[in-house]
Formats: sequence, C-alpha cells, structure tokens
Amino acid sequence: MLTAFNGQAQFFKKLKKKIDQKVQQTENKIENKIDKGVDDLLFGNDSVNDATPIVKEESEMVESKDSMYYDNQSTFKTYSKFDFTPGENLLYFEDFSNVLIGDFPTSWHTNAGTEVVKLEEFNEKWLKIGAGSRTIVISEIANNLQSDFTLEFDFVYDFKMDEYAFKRHFDVILSDLEDPYSYLSKPYKGNFYTYLRIGAGSGGGGKGAILYKKTTSRSTDASTKQPHAVLSNKTAQPYQKHHVSIVKKDSRIKMYINSEKVIDMTQAVQPDELYQTIRFASNVSPANQHFYISNIKYAGQVEIPTSLFHNDSYQAHGITFQSGSASLNPESYATIKAIAREIEKNPENSYQIIGHTDSDGEYDDNITLSRKRAESVYNVLINDFNITPDILSIDGVGDAQPLTNETTATAKAINRRVEIRKI
Repeated sequence: MLTAFNGQAQFFKKLKKKIDQKVQQTENKIENKIDKGVDDLLFGNDSVNDATPIVKEESEMVESKDSMYYDNQSTFKTYSKFDFTPGENLLYFEDFSNVLIGDFPTSWHTNAGTEVVKLEEFNEKWLKIGAGSRTIVISEIANNLQSDFTLEFDFVYDFKMDEYAFKRHFDVILSDLEDPYSYLSKPYKGNFYTYLRIGAGSGGGGKGAILYKKTTSRSTDASTKQPHAVLSNKTAQPYQKHHVSIVKKDSRIKMYINSEKVIDMTQAVQPDELYQTIRFASNVSPANQHFYISNIKYAGQVEIPTSLFHNDSYQAHGITFQSGSASLNPESYATIKAIAREIEKNPENSYQIIGHTDSDGEYDDNITLSRKRAESVYNVLINDFNITPDILSIDGVGDAQPLTNETTATAKAINRRVEIRKI
C-alpha cells in the first residue's frame, strides 16, 4: 500500500497550483521587461541559445545541472501516440563515457577523422562529425546483425537550418556487403542496400527523413521522404537534442524522430535479398558545421510477446532516465503504456516497481536514485494510465542486483533498468 505516496502526490498537485499562480503573478508584474538570462533562470530555458556550444577538454569538465531535456509533463504527453518499444535483448550501447575527449572509440573504424567532445549544454559526450564524406563502422553492431532489430540514437546539430549547405546528412545503411570494413570510402557499396537518412541540406541529400532502397532489379527500387520540423523548417534552431528510433521487422522499416513516425515502408527490404551488415555514413559540405551523435542503442528480439511478465517479471529496458536523475525520457512513454495495458488485463494481481542502477556512484546514492526512478514510473502509471495505486508498490535496490558483472557501457545500460514484478 502507498498511502504515504498518495498523500505526497496530492501535496505536490496543490503545490504546483500555487506555483503556477505565483508564476502568473510574476509574469504580469515583469511583463516583457525582464531580460532573457533572468527569464531562463526563473522559468527554465525553453528557447535556444544561438551561441556556439562550449567544448571543453576533459580536465576542464565540471558538473552542471541535469539537462531539462523532456523533463516536463507536457512534453512527455506529446509522446502519447508514440508506439516504438526497443528490442528486449540489448546488444550494444554507447554514450562515450569511457572514451577520452579528442579520441575515437577503439572498436570503431572510419575513413576520416572524427572525435569525441563534451557539449556543455547537455553535460554529455558526443561524437563530433564535420565536413567531408565518411563511413563509420561500429564493430559490435556490424558483426552482430540481427534479422530484426531496433536502433536508437540522439543527435544534435550546430547550424541554423536557413544557412545554405549543399549536403548535410547522416545515414544508417543496411547492405549485402560481406566485409563491413572494406570500401570505407564508398559507404553505399553493395549489390543492394537500404539507407535511412537524417537530411538537413539544401541540395544533394535533401531535407527531412529519407528512406532509399536499391535492389538488384531497378523495378523494385523505392524511396520515400518526409519533411520534419527539426530538419526542414527555417525556424529550426541548433543545439537541441533529438531522438531517432528505428525498427526493422521482416521487410518493414519504421523510423521516428522524437515523438513522430516519419518513415513506415512495408517493403523496405526485398524478401529474397539478404543484408549482412549495418554501417553509418555522413556527408557535410560546410567546414564549420557539424552533427553530434550519442546514446546509441542497438537491440534484438523485437517480437511482441503474448505477455510481458515472463516468470512473473519484466525487465523494462525501454524505460530510461536522464543521467543521474529520476526524470523520465519521453521515449519511455510507449514502454510504460505497454506495462499499463498488461496490468489492466490482470487487475486482481499486485505489482512491484523496482528501480535498478549501474555500479557508478556511491551505494547509498544509488539506492535513493533507484527508488526515486521507481516512484517516477509509479506516478505515470497512476496519473497517466489510471492504474489503481492499491495494486502497486515500489522499491529501489541500486546496483545490488545486476544482470551482468561486466563494466562496459553496454553492460551498465543493461543493469540500468526498471523491473516490474508480479507479486
């Protein structure tokens, strides 16, 4: 039973109402006289800073407040129609936390220089991709191609959309190339391939989300293009984090940018043409413009199970949070929705929400964080999906129950999870 938490929820609702009233009063008093810096301090920075992001050497890094990326209820609600859930078997994760600033991951391969940097806006490490054409091979993905998979990553760009560039795009390429490390100067090498593109150029490459399929028979070649506000509108601003989600299931490929499905092609892959690898490619024409990529997540086992609770427990890797925070990332919405629907099928049961962290940080801090994360999921289930509080309980065990004892970025991502246990 969570009587205490119910009371706490009511308290915070009342507190929020009072804060909203105070904010309105303040806005009426200050009107438009307050400058942008103070406005950001009081009400949060909803605008975009046009200044170039500060990129620091690792020795100069300092901790800053958690990014407010999607850390509000209204933005979380925008994902109400988001139906992407990641594969259950997490095979690879990379946030460059173990890569030094200025370096390149040792297991990756490329034909052109690129490096890991720290973007001060997000207090995270990113792969900086600049001018020229390049191919990138992530060995752990290229050598472990699943017939069906999900792929996710975050991207940022540092240019304005109304600034001319002949080519500005980042591609995910599926092909029949047997050796992913060959023809690095020719990213689209192969008898047949399908690529998914984030395009923000003015000429070659186009703007928006693009899928192109080349087959061994020209009659079955296909393409589709969908404009998107963050890639096409002249008002789109730099230095904002966007999330890409891709799912391949049989011959069908779907792609999402933030909460919107931008690509859905049922015959994106020819049934008789076997892809053997995944590679990444970029082409940026201006020398002073860049893409930044991070939080790459690759998973298999995309089958939709008849029941989430195998052996009365579900390890929800699709629920993610801001680093060191209990603030849910909005792409968690679809996974929480699936859990809610499963609970609704069996309302006579009780369920425990258990937060798990990786081994980074102090033990006591991890216990506290894991419990707060479980509480965040609990609140969404009752407030957004009307699950009866009486059948839910929470716990946080920190890093005491790891699924793996390895210390790689992928292993840490596997251990960071929310478990829903039928009790």
